[in-house]
Amino acid sequence: MTELLDSLLNDVERRVRADDPDAVGSAARLAERYPESVKAWCLLAYAHARQGNTEDAILDITRAIRLSPREPALLFDRGRYKLKTAQYRQAVDDFGEALALCDLHKDDYYRESLHFLRADALLKLGLKAEAQADLGYVRDDFALWTTELRTKKALSDECLK
Repeated sequence: MTELLDSLLNDVERRVRADDPDAVGSAARLAERYPESVKAWCLLAYAHARQGNTEDAILDITRAIRLSPREPALLFDRGRYKLKTAQYRQAVDDFGEALALCDLHKDDYYRESLHFLRADALLKLGLKAEAQADLGYVRDDFALWTTELRTKKALSDECLK
């Protein structure tokens, strides 16, 4: 069953990336058919996000989080979706929880990006000192797409205004 599901997920993901208009429906059917599959819910969230349906993406990734609550990548994704929809306080919470999970797992893969994204959300909340503290964990040459392509320098400059 795992090989079949992986094959189906790969096919639908390829179609989502190709902007196939039927791919979201296929992703939804996979999530319905395999409701305990974190990957199916993540793919549906991604498909919704690609179509600009960020609210449904948040619902889908939240379902994945319920299935796998100790996975920082899921909170990373939901935080990004919430940042995109101006739910800044909730984004800060998701990024903070993901950072705690990075500590728990002793895994730094997402750490720098999480600090950067949280700094951006904190700035949008007017919390400049907190944002600057998060930027202390980020390389000077770091850049990432948040709601637009942002650099550490740009965020740092906003903290000083």
